[in-house]
Amino acid sequence: MTKHAEFSPSAAHRWIACPGSINAEKDFPDTTSPYAEEGTRAHAVAADALDRDVKEIVAGPINVDGETIDVNSEMAEHLNEYLEYCRKIAPRAKVVTGEIRIGIEVRVKIPGTSIWGTADFVAVDMKRRILHVVDLKYGKGVRVTAEGNPQLMLYALGGLFNFPVVSGEIFLKEIHCHVFQPRVEDGVSLYKIKPRDLIDWFHLHVMPAVRAAKSSLAPRNAGEHCRWCKAKTTCRTFGEYAQTELQLTEADMALQESKITLPSPEDLTPEQVSRVLTFVPLLQTWAKEVEAHGLTLAQGGMEIPGFELGEKRTLRRWEEGAEEQVVEILGPKKAFKKTLISPAQAEKVVSKAKANQLAPFIVKPPGAPVLKRKKKVKVEFAKPKKKVAPPKREALAPPSETETEALRQSAGLPVEPAPVETPDPVDPLSQFSDIL
Repeated sequence: MTKHAEFSPSAAHRWIACPGSINAEKDFPDTTSPYAEEGTRAHAVAADALDRDVKEIVAGPINVDGETIDVNSEMAEHLNEYLEYCRKIAPRAKVVTGEIRIGIEVRVKIPGTSIWGTADFVAVDMKRRILHVVDLKYGKGVRVTAEGNPQLMLYALGGLFNFPVVSGEIFLKEIHCHVFQPRVEDGVSLYKIKPRDLIDWFHLHVMPAVRAAKSSLAPRNAGEHCRWCKAKTTCRTFGEYAQTELQLTEADMALQESKITLPSPEDLTPEQVSRVLTFVPLLQTWAKEVEAHGLTLAQGGMEIPGFELGEKRTLRRWEEGAEEQVVEILGPKKAFKKTLISPAQAEKVVSKAKANQLAPFIVKPPGAPVLKRKKKVKVEFAKPKKKVAPPKREALAPPSETETEALRQSAGLPVEPAPVETPDPVDPLSQFSDIL
């Protein structure tokens, strides 16, 4: 079983906001889902293709480290887009000459902490002095953006320590964090940050959360970050947050013959509609986990008032190995039916010339109207800037007390830093004083 970091970068959005979630989740078992397993397979195939410099991923069975992974046409198409994106950042010609150095599935760790993880793709542009960190997101349920993304920012910090081409060789000018999520609309985003700003963020937001999490009285804070928290089904703070965010009083949720009466949607203001729509995904995942928890209790013999164990409805199917007998009884014409393949499937099995002949017969009907979140970040690929001479190297002195106090005030944090139970004698970022 793969060991997980105590302070995993992939969950940083949660434990930075809610330090108490670290201890709260310890008694909950790790779980998975078909979607998570699909994402794991996609990451394995993509990493293998980058590592072996595969020109194009083709649908079908692919052997990755002794395991056969069935790649369908959709996955192959999306992963090829990811390969193309990474190769735009790090063209092969520049990788061969050493102008750009890359790392695939890079294990990164911030010394002196329990923060470590695996970055999908890391590249250092030696000429432009830029560190690129790319994260492949194969899920399509929730759009993830790169702006201020703590997972990528921690990967970038870890890259400073663990990606050897940075240390002592170049003056790092900028860090580019990329999210590549091909199965959602506007799924590609870029966030640029200066190394010093990244270090300030680490000291102001990450380390206070790490210290707080180590306390037996670690604070709990509820919000959208609760969505993937395993402890939310038993978290009082989350329950209070749910009621407050939806602005539902006991009168609103009055029990009437075992039914909960919610406010009529027509009676909600636009602001209330926005709050409900924001909270619905979180409420849905919480309700599913409550249902799973209730099922576990019932299977263990505990009675859940008003509910009982049952079986899900299933559909009838032919018994395995019965095809020959069924065809014999029905006849081939009745036993099978033919369907026309889709335009996307057709374009994959014909030449470009024939695909052009099919184009006039393809239509894309308009989608049904949906209410979706407004875009917050304009998505664009980083363009090369005019060449500039490397700035003079200067030692990175630790922030003075005045600077630290000003930074904490601007971030809305207490002026006095949180007490450290086991202070680190050495600043883990000090070794980069000559290159940042």
